[in-house]
Amino acid sequence: MIPLGIIAAASPSAGTAPGDPHWARVVSLLHFDGPHDGLDFIDETGRVWTRAVGTYISVLQSRFGGASGDFGGSGTYISAAHDAALSASGGVDMTWELFVRPRAQKTTACLATKRPTSGSSEWFLVLEDGRPSFYCWRAGNAVSVSVMAADPVPLNKWTFIAVSIVDNVARLFVNGALAASGTLLGPIAGNTAPVYIGRDPTNAGRNFDGFIDEYRQTKGVGRYTGSFTPPIAAFPGHGVT
Repeated sequence: MIPLGIIAAASPSAGTAPGDPHWARVVSLLHFDGPHDGLDFIDETGRVWTRAVGTYISVLQSRFGGASGDFGGSGTYISAAHDAALSASGGVDMTWELFVRPRAQKTTACLATKRPTSGSSEWFLVLEDGRPSFYCWRAGNAVSVSVMAADPVPLNKWTFIAVSIVDNVARLFVNGALAASGTLLGPIAGNTAPVYIGRDPTNAGRNFDGFIDEYRQTKGVGRYTGSFTPPIAAFPGHGVT
């Protein structure tokens, strides 16, 4: 069993520009900032993340802020305890966004998921042979939607990936371009599993090997329905007043 270290919640980081009109609906925002080999994975919403030993903040690569999360692909991940706010069940609109920089291509590499080791899965954001892909499940563990980009993301280069669910249509974007879409076949089945970043709890061989920066999850808003310009700065951490 991998030893774990509990990371305490912190207040929003200083210097983050205001400007997100949907800030009240953001349920997780990780900038992965900090010193090299840092152990603090600070969520601006105050959510507590637990790191597996070997998972660090690294200044070797960064999209914004001078650092990113370094996931080594072998037992390295962070996790947050189950919270209904992180669940995609109930027919609500949702958005997942993050920058990824893979070091190695795997058959399946998990970026983020709310998936137990057994029982009903919920949502699963992965690279399949390097191709960004998103799945979610309905009752009976049947797939509700499966969307996959046609092309793999490059190794050792930053790529922005976003998934937006609006009115039961899931859209997958790569660097702001619409890459795939699909209509949910039924309601997403919720569960009480943690959220994992960098880990598939059903298969350790699917852990992500690379860097992740700027992870944001929003519940109640599907931020994108058509192609858009990818972020050119870190996600803002405060709403418009």
